[in-house]
Amino acid sequence: MVGHFVALAQNLALGTTLTAFADAACQHIELCFAGKNTTIPIRPLSKKSTQKSEHQSPTEEESPQEEQQTPLPPPPPQPHTLFSMLKSFPMPGYSAKRTARFVTVVGLVAGTSSFEFTRFLNHALPSVSYGTVATKTVLDLCVYTPVIGTVVMGLNSALAGNGSSYTSKKLATDLPKAYMAAVLFWSPVNAVKFSVIPPHLQVAFTRFFGVLWDITFSYYVNCKVPAPQLEETEEDAQSAKDKQEVE
Repeated sequence: MVGHFVALAQNLALGTTLTAFADAACQHIELCFAGKNTTIPIRPLSKKSTQKSEHQSPTEEESPQEEQQTPLPPPPPQPHTLFSMLKSFPMPGYSAKRTARFVTVVGLVAGTSSFEFTRFLNHALPSVSYGTVATKTVLDLCVYTPVIGTVVMGLNSALAGNGSSYTSKKLATDLPKAYMAAVLFWSPVNAVKFSVIPPHLQVAFTRFFGVLWDITFSYYVNCKVPAPQLEETEEDAQSAKDKQEVE
């Protein structure tokens, strides 16, 4: 029992750290594509020109060429690389609150449930035959994944301060997309995990690939619902309310 809780604590410590990194990376990628970090600061005057203006007497008249300084052209934009993203961390627009929410719902809630569910599958189906591996993969993707995806996306929306109408529309809009991406990503990973990786290394194996998945999942969890779809939801709710009043 003690060993189980120690392993769970180690899993949560590793999971929360990698989840925080994944959400930060996702935000930086979003900011790069949005172009919010391409602002070029104005180059200050050189020290030589500053000293010249200080020693210049008030009666001296400046030539037109000195009065109008030709602005220097901005340098060409540099391609965004992983090194440049890490060097510029945190970028303007980065939200630490979003990372904290994502760590809470994914690193803690999903991390604990994933650890326990994988342990349950290994105890209930210890064989590594093709049929057992297929059964484990199907149970993980068809039972665990949709449930935990709904909990994570709904809880994250609630922690962000969104109402029930927005959360329901968020689940209806983005949860199917996230689920299809999860099926495509985790099907081969789970097949390899349950067939080749020893049980005591499966959590670490999942966490390694989980970093790549959490970057994608963070986008689906935190992207905004389009305004037209929200307006349709409000109109449907209002029409249903009017219909009940008439009845």
